[in-house]
Amino acid sequence: MTTVNGTRGADRAIRSARHRRLAVAVGVLAVVAVLAWVLVGPPGLPGDQSAPPIATPKSPPSMAPGSDPLPAPVTFDAAAFNEAADGWITGWTGGASPVSTEVSCADWDGEYPEPLDTSSTQFRAGTRVGATLKVERFDTTERASDSMMKQSWDESCQGEWVELPDEIWVGGQSLCFGGKLGDQTFYEIYVVHETELAVLRVAGESELPEDSRKKIVLALLADLRT
Repeated sequence: MTTVNGTRGADRAIRSARHRRLAVAVGVLAVVAVLAWVLVGPPGLPGDQSAPPIATPKSPPSMAPGSDPLPAPVTFDAAAFNEAADGWITGWTGGASPVSTEVSCADWDGEYPEPLDTSSTQFRAGTRVGATLKVERFDTTERASDSMMKQSWDESCQGEWVELPDEIWVGGQSLCFGGKLGDQTFYEIYVVHETELAVLRVAGESELPEDSRKKIVLALLADLRT
């Protein structure tokens, strides 16, 4: 696969954006910690004989900045992929991708958090379009978010990459990118929720519409909630 080196200015811009998003990810974790303190209360101290707090109903978790509840758990299979990608690429079936979905790039100069386990599923839509879904499970939310930031950094240093909008919700966030390498278009969608990370890489030939991007993010989030 032929790769196209990006300009040094573009590289610095992407790295700067990554640092800003890393700060956002840290902020998300801080918000989760505060919410946990508010909803559950501080941990009991030895010898604490005070009466337990009265339980209060919890609102359903919501997407930020809106108030829509998180999607119900649904497995991300070919049917879910076709429904989410309606208006973009359809005809997805399970099976080996006909094209490589890996993007050649400079290696991350550090260590990735080691997941507890990893699963991978491949999809195809004809003879020139393919996708790979990787799901990693970690022991903490912090390690899942750290892996997402490092993997997305690793994939951003070459090619004509475009940063797409992100979402943040209670328990996680998404990062999305599109890139043109040679005559192939690549899209990468990262979704972290609590202790799990989903990475969907699509090698295709058409531009990803914003509505489809949002639906795919929600479909991946639904899969992580199964």
